[in-house]
Amino acid sequence: DRSSILQLVCRSGDLELIQSVLDAGADVNAPAVGFQGLTALQIAAEEGDSVLTSFFLTLGADVNAEAAEGGKTALQAAVESGNLETIRQLLAAGAYVNNTVARNEEQTALAVAVVDGNIEITRLLLDAGANANA
Repeated sequence: DRSSILQLVCRSGDLELIQSVLDAGADVNAPAVGFQGLTALQIAAEEGDSVLTSFFLTLGADVNAEAAEGGKTALQAAVESGNLETIRQLLAAGAYVNNTVARNEEQTALAVAVVDGNIEITRLLLDAGANANA
């Protein structure tokens, strides 16, 4: 695993530990590396952690950072998690609603919501300008 220390501690959800790593100079925008690699924000979104998502956005995390090969954007990760608050935070921060992701299916966030049968998220994404023909 070639993840950064910050990316590794993100899964813990321990804000104090994460802050310690950031205080030591960790880059909140360290790129996703390796197959299915994720940035810190993408990890927070994947975990459906709205507190951590908000924290990283406040620090200037790139809401539209590219997904690594086999990975996902923060918005797609949040849609997969099913956490509406996290999705709203990312959209409010300017997440591109029509990005495809670097994975075999190359699905948009909307396609993921539809496949998952999540009507509320589907409506939220459509209201945010998701392309129903993508």
